[in-house]
Amino acid sequence: PDPAGEAFAQVMVIANGVGAFEAEVMARAAIARLPLDAPLHYLRATLLVALDRAGEAERESERALYLDPSLAVAHFLRGTILRGRGAAGDALRAFRNARDLCAGRSPEEALPAASGERVSALHAAATAELERLGVSVG
Repeated sequence: PDPAGEAFAQVMVIANGVGAFEAEVMARAAIARLPLDAPLHYLRATLLVALDRAGEAERESERALYLDPSLAVAHFLRGTILRGRGAAGDALRAFRNARDLCAGRSPEEALPAASGERVSALHAAATAELERLGVSVG
């Protein structure tokens, strides 16, 4: 059994069926039981973004990345949060990390903690964000 995977799936069901507020409460409880699970911290960060709690979301995404620096979706989320608060240099670094982590993987591979999203989709999104920030990626 994978208690962290089960908790992640349960929070996703609540998020999709009931809403972000209830899912964030559930994610917080799951993290209390499984504090070292990076995907749960990432999922809570996404829920906090949906609840317009960007400061908390940024800290939660940092926790996820501390626990698992290879979690590309957490780098991308952190970049989005940082861009939103005007920290372009830090956002650039986060998007570059996401892109580079994707570049080393098979494009059709499903990303961890990304609900089936493929590596190629996140690579393209990170590349687009870098271009949006004025970085020549060609």
